[in-house]
Amino acid sequence: MTSDRWPDHDISTLKLLQIVHRHGDRAPTGFPLNDPFKDPKYWVEGIGELTTAGKYRMYKLGQFVRQEYSNYLGDKYSPREVYARSSVTGRCIESLSAVLAGAYPPKQKDWQWGNETDAQLGRVWQPFPIETFMPHENDLVLSDAKSCRVADKEWHQIYDNNTEIKAFEAKNKEFYEKLSKTMGEVIDIHKADAYHDILNIEMNHNYFWSKTWSKDEEKDVVKQLYDSHILTFKHNWMSPAIQRFRAGGLVKELNINFDRVLKNTNNKKVYVYSTHDTLNLQYLGIVYYFGVCLASDRWPNHDISTLKLLQIVHRHGDRSPTHFPPNDPFKDLNKYWVEGLGELTTKGKYRMYKLGEFIRQEYNQYLGDKYSPREVYARSSLADRCIESLSNLLSGAYPPKQKEWQWGNDSDAALGKVWQPFPIQTFMPKNDDLVLNHEKKCNRVDKALEERYNKSDVKMFLKANEELYRNVSAYVGETVDTIGFAGGLEGVLDIEMFYNHFWTNVWTKEEEIEIAAQLHKSHLASYRYEWDTPIIQRLRAGGLFD
Repeated sequence: MTSDRWPDHDISTLKLLQIVHRHGDRAPTGFPLNDPFKDPKYWVEGIGELTTAGKYRMYKLGQFVRQEYSNYLGDKYSPREVYARSSVTGRCIESLSAVLAGAYPPKQKDWQWGNETDAQLGRVWQPFPIETFMPHENDLVLSDAKSCRVADKEWHQIYDNNTEIKAFEAKNKEFYEKLSKTMGEVIDIHKADAYHDILNIEMNHNYFWSKTWSKDEEKDVVKQLYDSHILTFKHNWMSPAIQRFRAGGLVKELNINFDRVLKNTNNKKVYVYSTHDTLNLQYLGIVYYFGVCLASDRWPNHDISTLKLLQIVHRHGDRSPTHFPPNDPFKDLNKYWVEGLGELTTKGKYRMYKLGEFIRQEYNQYLGDKYSPREVYARSSLADRCIESLSNLLSGAYPPKQKEWQWGNDSDAALGKVWQPFPIQTFMPKNDDLVLNHEKKCNRVDKALEERYNKSDVKMFLKANEELYRNVSAYVGETVDTIGFAGGLEGVLDIEMFYNHFWTNVWTKEEEIEIAAQLHKSHLASYRYEWDTPIIQRLRAGGLFD
């Protein structure tokens, strides 16, 4: 059973759907002293409250949930199958209400109210009970506002001792001082983060500080503030200790719900939690951000009317394992991995083809109905799985619908009506490719990695996983003693389990799934530790950005 819009989104075995979301677009929560738009007359929704755009976005999110999980939720659904909880802030409650309105319209007469009356609303909307916890600062599930000495101490240590932050503040000192005079108050990196948010929201409402800057100048200021925004988001939530103390309550709540399913005591199909981006970031343990734009066929807020250039950077599709531990019962390539070691699988080929179709559908307004392969530049890493992935993506995005690009017409070559070749550039040798490969030897990167892995948070992580690594080593036939090695092993097990290849001579299925879940933490940690250093990002990804 797949989703209507994602053919590879299989929900046939889904037992429980849990959703944790941020509130929708909001008005600013505060303003600098000299802000010309701090008067509430500019923010009719209220300071810090959900805007009309935010309500619409959350409603569409609800419709998205209904569409993507319709096979699981069913055509006959009830509001009683949903548990809804929100942070007590108004914007979160309203957001959750809008999500539920989109996901659960009362299509069955049993849930329509006011039938045969003038209350037409009862045919398109139904109320939901949304739980909240008061006071806000004592909510340990959906708020990070409660005072915590351990988390606060960790946060201060990061900002007091982190060399990256100090170097950034020194670099931006002149910019901050100049901006302080404009804003009417002293600016540090935290204020800069807040002002990025405020100015960005104001510009989205077409509120520009025209007495201070031109539109282009203000946009440039916001662009400079964006660096402060990203850096603070990164360091506010990158600490495992802060993540544990701030998001532990939410993780516990979600685990309790999963446990109910395992014990057959669960009576809900869906649990929905509405919170803030700060808690979401801590919960995920990664830094992410999202932009605001306006309308495509499937994303009503995805505006491509002013798009001038489309650039796509993608990972290869699903692959077979690139290596196996000595005791792996599935390391026989001829028997288990006919595609080859580390090669694109049939599933990976299909996924990339569908990604191409997705691009065609989402950007058709920009790409046009009459398109040519000559309008595309395609470059790939030299790895076979990357070249094949790009080839499949292009076949999905650029089928030869115009006769001038169909080949083999009036012949037995039916393929020429549905596929056309594309020139895909590569760089040889692979290790010298500074654009799409990160494996070239670099002493500065090696030194930065060594320094990163010698930091206390990494050592704490290794210590916490010492017993897991020791136990797993005994089974796989080699020593698992690094975070990267453990993460790589999780990748192997994860791929094998997808193909229903379980180490039944060693573990039960449930045990192997649990071990893979524990190793997945190492997988995420290795990604974070190896790429969260600016110098590594610059040296490894700089070629792609040049």
